[in-house]
Amino acid sequence: MLSKKQIQSFHTNGFIHIKNFFPNSYIDETRKYILDKYIDGKSSYYVSQSDLLSDDYLKSLLYNKNFINIIKSLLGEEIVYFGESCWTCSHGKTSPMTYHTDNSDRNSIGEDWKVENYPIIRFAFYLQDHSKQGGGPIIGLKSHKK
Repeated sequence: MLSKKQIQSFHTNGFIHIKNFFPNSYIDETRKYILDKYIDGKSSYYVSQSDLLSDDYLKSLLYNKNFINIIKSLLGEEIVYFGESCWTCSHGKTSPMTYHTDNSDRNSIGEDWKVENYPIIRFAFYLQDHSKQGGGPIIGLKSHKK
């Protein structure tokens, strides 16, 4: 469960960063599963698959009770999954990403931008340390309000 301070920070800043959410053993097991099933010994790869629920093992990420409780603490008890999930695994090959907003109205003038607390959450699970590999994603403070 999140503290009131974490929830307020999420609504104020537009994101929350939760370190060490999964135990290291689960991360190691999940990474091994992905490498064994999808990478098959390749030294350079870029794999992107849609819908975590289509993989019996990876859907455990979405069904994790602690994760669901966090989502409920941010959105309320009634949550809906739209079936829009994907995962990416790469080494040596990358997909170029530029700054983007996850809101479908890119001009910041639609109804989506007028609510106090946006009722849709995008989330990411990172299963490795990015501190020496570009630092991971760059999220603009309060960019959900711009």
